[in-house]
Order: sequence, then structure tokens, then C-alpha cells
Amino acid sequence: MPDTRIRRAAPDDLPVLTRLWQAAFGDPPELIERFYRRFPPAKAAWVVEDGGCVVTAAHLLEGRLHTADGNVLPCAYVYAVSTDPAHQGNGYASTLMRRFAMDADVSGRVLYTLPAEASLYKWYQAVMGTTQTARGERIRIARQQTAGALPNVTRISAPEYAVLRAQQLQGQTYAEPSAAMLDFQADLCAMCGGALVRVGCGCAVVERDCDTLIIKELLGADTVSAAQALLKAFDAQEAQICFQKRDGAQPLAAYRPFSRTDADVYWGLYLD
Repeated sequence: MPDTRIRRAAPDDLPVLTRLWQAAFGDPPELIERFYRRFPPAKAAWVVEDGGCVVTAAHLLEGRLHTADGNVLPCAYVYAVSTDPAHQGNGYASTLMRRFAMDADVSGRVLYTLPAEASLYKWYQAVMGTTQTARGERIRIARQQTAGALPNVTRISAPEYAVLRAQQLQGQTYAEPSAAMLDFQADLCAMCGGALVRVGCGCAVVERDCDTLIIKELLGADTVSAAQALLKAFDAQEAQICFQKRDGAQPLAAYRPFSRTDADVYWGLYLD
């Protein structure tokens, strides 16, 4: 691909980045606008050009990886990889992922991603050298009338959530999202009728999908009582909770390089 080059995105790329995102994921314009408000193109986006035309885009959302032994490593969440439908099948996205992997190895950064489909794990392994590092399951809990007291539920800000989350995960190996990523997570929740919340002594990230409450993260609280409290607070009839566990049936995250961290890394806070 002699006419192909990889570069950081520029502010003037916003229209084409928006077009590629919409074509790949079908997300509403408001969501895309909020993302680029939190992550301006020059801050997080990379593009592949062919003959001067942008054909592929992807994003690196910076964060930190805390290890159980107290070390802190730079990490980045690979997010929203998209290629113009007219140019798919030419290896542009694969080339960009290999560039991400090469740069990460030079800088000592850990890359991770949470693919939307299980089939994409094989692709990321092939083009970015990732391996499955987290497994889990999604369970459903129906709303019930309870006689006992339920934990209090309070909406909190993204900075408040960051503090609570760090307290709950202290001593574990876990990915800490940037302030901008947490702000965007709060945006997603608000758009779906949810919020970042304190529930009892713990914290949770929740979104609504009609009468179902999607609990994307729940830390430091009893699962059953917290789910009932959240269902009541958000007036939903059923909760779906995503749990990370070693023997889970579903893959939940992939990372590179293999040797950077132990096999039990808590990623959480997926954006899809």
C-alpha cells in the first residue's frame, strides 16, 4: 500500500470521523458529538489515509493500569475502530492495530479493548497480539417486593465515582479510566436514563434499556440487595448485571502485551 499513511487525526478530520463512526456503528449524532467533545480528534483519534483520503479511524483512550503490587503502568483503551465500507477488506484497520501495538511496546503502554462481538477476539489477537484476559457472565435479576431495607442510591459525579471506584479496587490489578472517559461514561448513562451512583457503601454504573436496567459495573455492594435498590430507584423491572470472573463463560476484555500484567486484571467500564 504505497499511497497509505498513518497519522494522528486533526481538527479538520471531524466530519469524516463522524461519517465513518455512523457508517460502522449506527450511533445517534448526539452520542458521537459528545464523544468528540470529551475526546477532540487531535487528542485521541488516529486515521489511515489512502491516496489522501481518510479510510479508517480508531481511538486510543488513555488511562492507567494499577497492579496488585502497587505499580502503575500507562494503558490505553482501543475504541471505535471503523473503516469506510467502500474500502473494507484492504487491511487498513489491521495495519493501524499493528502500528498501535508497535508504538505501545516502545512506550511500555498496555493496550486493552472490549470487543462488541466474541468473534473479534481472534481478529485482535491476530493484528494486535492480544489474548483474552478477562472472562465473566451476565445475569438477570427480576424486581421483587422486599420487606427489608434496601441500600440508599445516590447519583454522583464522575470525579466522585472515580474516588469510590479506586477505593473498592485497591489492592487489585485494574484499569483506571481517564477523567474524560468517565465523563463520557456519565454521558452515555444520562442518554439512556441511567447514572453513576453510590449504592450503599459501593458504587455502580447503570443505563436503561426500556424496562431493563443495565448494570455495567457494580462494586462493593451485595449483588441482590443492590440490584433491588437500583431497580426501585430507576423504576425498572429487570436488571442485567455484567460480572467479571475467572471461570466465566463470556470473554470480556483483551490486552497486549502478554507478560505485562497477571491474568486476573479487572477492566470494567465498557463503553458500548
